[in-house]
Amino acid sequence: MPVRATVPAASMKPVALFVRLVSIALLFSAIHSCSEETAGMKTPVARATEKNPGHGWVILVHGMLSGPRAMSRIENELLRNGYRVINFGYDSRKDSIQTVADNLDSTLRTELPNDAGAIHFVTHSLGAVVVRYYLSERKMKNLGRFVMIAPPNQGSVWGKTLVKNIPAVKFLLGITGEELQYSLKYRPAQPPPCEFGVISGGTGTSRGLNPLIPGDNDATVAVEETRLEGMKDHIVIPGQHTMLLFQKRVVDNVVSFLGTGKFIY
Repeated sequence: MPVRATVPAASMKPVALFVRLVSIALLFSAIHSCSEETAGMKTPVARATEKNPGHGWVILVHGMLSGPRAMSRIENELLRNGYRVINFGYDSRKDSIQTVADNLDSTLRTELPNDAGAIHFVTHSLGAVVVRYYLSERKMKNLGRFVMIAPPNQGSVWGKTLVKNIPAVKFLLGITGEELQYSLKYRPAQPPPCEFGVISGGTGTSRGLNPLIPGDNDATVAVEETRLEGMKDHIVIPGQHTMLLFQKRVVDNVVSFLGTGKFIY
């Protein structure tokens, strides 16, 4: 019987190995997302603090294959700085962007008091698309500032590459992943009707963390894909797409922009 030789990972072509590693990471992320939903993390969370109530409210919206827990460090820092917070959750694999936006509207109508004061938004990745679409469809009084962390405002070349080369990725990304790639309906042409700033991840050079994405990038979204006409400020902070949420520099800049309309690094 012929013996089949096993090809060590080291001998794989770098691109093929890189794509396989990414697919494994996506699978892990999907499993993690499902475990959060099972644990009840899908339910929007509203926490209030009496310290400096004039700061208003901040609505947190996480990204794809994630959950409210991913925004916990930002949430805790906002609470310490006197903001009231709604950490909104959704299932990106099962819910369409339209459904997520409708659920967000329902949550805000239920949780926000009539005298809420300024209402700010802080989003990660896909969350920016959800909020941009939401604000394009509904008028909100007392709209404050909007911070987008690693938003795919111009779509995602990397997402299209994964879907094209790894059929399982289309299943893992779910409904919102497909809509993000193929529907311009959910990426309004007009910028949000408020002051907004963009925090991008990358290396600060012409080459990013992912060699398969042109230009500087955070291994998932290119810096150029995060830009949006009308942004009041923009900053690139070294870091990977998801891990940006846990960096002190990112958190400090979120608090700074919400308070002053400017980033500090």
